[in-house]
Parts: sequence; C-alpha cells; structure tokens
Amino acid sequence: MTPILNTERVAARLGRWHPGDLAFIDAMHFTREEDDDGTERTSLRIEARFQRIDASMKVWPDRKGPFVTVVILFRGVKTLTMDLQGLPLQVEDFGIDDISSSQWEGLRFRVGDDSPRFRFHCHSIEIVDVR
Repeated sequence: MTPILNTERVAARLGRWHPGDLAFIDAMHFTREEDDDGTERTSLRIEARFQRIDASMKVWPDRKGPFVTVVILFRGVKTLTMDLQGLPLQVEDFGIDDISSSQWEGLRFRVGDDSPRFRFHCHSIEIVDVR
C-alpha cells in the first residue's frame, strides 16, 4: 500500500488513523501551477474536523463532542468533482482507496465521500497539521 504521510499525528490524538472519521470539511484551497517545461502541478489542501466514530454513539458526528482539526495536502490532483452548497461540508463515509496497482499514470489514490458531490484522484497525501 502506498503510504499516507504523517498519519501517526492523527492517531496520537484520536487513537487511530481512519479516513471515515472525517466529519466536516471547513476549508479548501486548490492550486494549479505550470513549470517552465509545461508540467502541470496541482494540489488540494483541506482543513477538516475529525471525530472518532464509535459504535456506542447514537448520533455521529456529535456536534457537542470533541473534534480534532486536521489539515491534509493532496498532491497531483486529477478528476476533481465538487458539488458544494457551501462550507462546512458534512461528509458521509469519507474514504481513501489505494489504486496504485491499477496502472493509472501518476495516480495512487481515489478520494471522496459516499456521494458524487466530492471526489478526486491524486498522487500523494500528507497530513500537514493536527490540532
């Protein structure tokens, strides 16, 4: 499996790294740059609130419960689809799938929620801040 960098920082705060614990996306910043040789570089930075899903919870996310804010940087973003009504975006069943064996040139991950509102593919993922 292709590694996601710095997941141990989330695990230290929540007791585990599980993408499905992402409850709300509060901010997004998409950038596209082009090198002198024409190579395109894209990235998506999201700031999200994570809350550990527990089978004993009656409601998830528990808006009164504790959240951990996590900033994630996705590099080499392609096929970005967003249908947002605004932020924060409540996310249901957020997932990150390793597709590195699928032979998609330069793409290692499929990222998104259970709906077609928010999904994309990317080359690498890094946790850049946890608070």
